[in-house]
Amino acid sequence: MRNLLVLLGLAVGAQSAVADDDFTFHAYYRTGMNYSEGGSEGVCFEGPGWPHARGRLGNECFSYIEYFLQKKVQPHPDDPDAVWFRGSLGMHMVLDGNDTAEEVNSDSLTFGNREVVVEAVNFAGMKGAVAWIGKRFYRRLYIPMWDFFVLENQGLGFGVYDMPLGSQKMAMAVFRNHDQASDAPHFSNVDLRLSEIPIGSHSLEVLAIYGAYSKANRKTGTNSYRPLSGLQLGAVIRSPLAHGAKSQLFIQYGMGVFGGRPEQWPGKATGSTLNRFNAPAVVDDPATKDIAQAIEKSSTLQWAHNFSLPTSQKDWHHDIAYAITHVDFGGRKNSAGQAIKNRTTYAAGLRSAYFLNQHVGLEADLYTSLIKNGTPHTDFADNSDDTKPIDRQLNKLTLASIYRLEPIYDAMPQLRLFGTYAMWNDEQKGDRYVTGDSSVYAGETAGFTVGVQGEVWW
Repeated sequence: MRNLLVLLGLAVGAQSAVADDDFTFHAYYRTGMNYSEGGSEGVCFEGPGWPHARGRLGNECFSYIEYFLQKKVQPHPDDPDAVWFRGSLGMHMVLDGNDTAEEVNSDSLTFGNREVVVEAVNFAGMKGAVAWIGKRFYRRLYIPMWDFFVLENQGLGFGVYDMPLGSQKMAMAVFRNHDQASDAPHFSNVDLRLSEIPIGSHSLEVLAIYGAYSKANRKTGTNSYRPLSGLQLGAVIRSPLAHGAKSQLFIQYGMGVFGGRPEQWPGKATGSTLNRFNAPAVVDDPATKDIAQAIEKSSTLQWAHNFSLPTSQKDWHHDIAYAITHVDFGGRKNSAGQAIKNRTTYAAGLRSAYFLNQHVGLEADLYTSLIKNGTPHTDFADNSDDTKPIDRQLNKLTLASIYRLEPIYDAMPQLRLFGTYAMWNDEQKGDRYVTGDSSVYAGETAGFTVGVQGEVWW
């Protein structure tokens, strides 16, 4: 792994030393530090909802890096119909930021591969169509102000996207994933999408994803797992608004393996498995019959809406988002043999920016979420009682001063000085999932953090 880092460094250095318009280097990273009560290590208020859906401004406790190397092979650049190829390599690192030098073999640094993919553009005589094979991010649906991926199908696979179909474009892909267990079966899915469907001034994208677990242990081929399956349907409506504003509306319905499970995953306590393409498989055993039947009967309905609203005065910009997720666990039983109650999660947020001058701006980020019949209270020793679901509520406010190149809301790079205050309900006192495994505010219902952060992409 250390050698791979060196090779990547040499590749980037080679780009700067030798001009090559067909070789590009893209990157994103954020880094910073924060403090909480008594000068303790800064706490992040995870909230009980979607991954990162906690009002991300002033509420990110680690450094994150993504970088992508891309090479084009285009022998006939003057011919727009000619076939050409593109190869991409993407890596990521997550650092807790508390060591002076974080080594590759330390617990404070996670290093991994995100993309390794080969693409053929203008595939099979279809202008603009792209065929690909490899591991990749794939057409992710995203709410930026929460860093919330509404849909994030990714992994090892193959497919074709941007195939012209009249005025629309079609995409087809097949992916294969598995959970971290060494003997887990494969989970494969087929992803079909049709986009750029005009509806007046709006643009519609529709999708259907079918996924299924294999019965076989992926290492031995022995049939030892239940072949659970499911279907997810979705639609995205993108709309232009006045003064350059825009909105995205996401509607999703999942059933079976895309329905829901009541298990607690940190930051994913809605219970929905719309986005769990590597959820643990179920062993084929008489004791798991009821669990398997409940998964097959489970369902999730999700509605999420994001607005990006620059104003006519140009000094202000607002981002607004809300989301509702309703999960039916299909009659899944708790440890007492009782049916687990359906779970509904509500979240809403507002992030407003005011530009004082070309470089300096002030921002406020307000976030609130509520889960009805949420996961039981879980202490720092992982003790919980699944017969006692609780309502989970989190409210968070961040105020920040931001320094940027120009008075544009999402202009990068940015330097930030922030303060964050959060409150949660009494039922979550001492709950490990509220404060990201930190016990600084374990016996309280409110907390704060102050810090600095830098963020950039190119």
